[in-house]
Amino acid sequence: LFDPYDEYLQHERRYTASGFKILLETSGLTVLEQSHLGFSVYPAFAMVKRRNQKRGAGSVDAKRQIVEQSIESTKRGLLLRWALRCEAWAGRYLSYPVGIRCVAVARKGASR
Repeated sequence: LFDPYDEYLQHERRYTASGFKILLETSGLTVLEQSHLGFSVYPAFAMVKRRNQKRGAGSVDAKRQIVEQSIESTKRGLLLRWALRCEAWAGRYLSYPVGIRCVAVARKGASR
């Protein structure tokens, strides 16, 4: 889902959950827990990212405009804030299979 938003913010890549886990493990860490943030909003997030990919954005100004529009629409999202708060609460009890961000708890030199 890499798009002009990521390019403007100088993100280099996006990882799958399995790729993120492999990266942590090859760095000498043992992954103790892994989940995602943004599970409840992932369908809308993916739709926006795909739209941004299709729109493209050659110039820096066009990319900046995409970022500014995304940030502004997110600020106004009352439903978004509610969904993420509910998700954070439930995340204390379960792990999400997909989302907009991978998260992990890992320990150096630890075993399960």
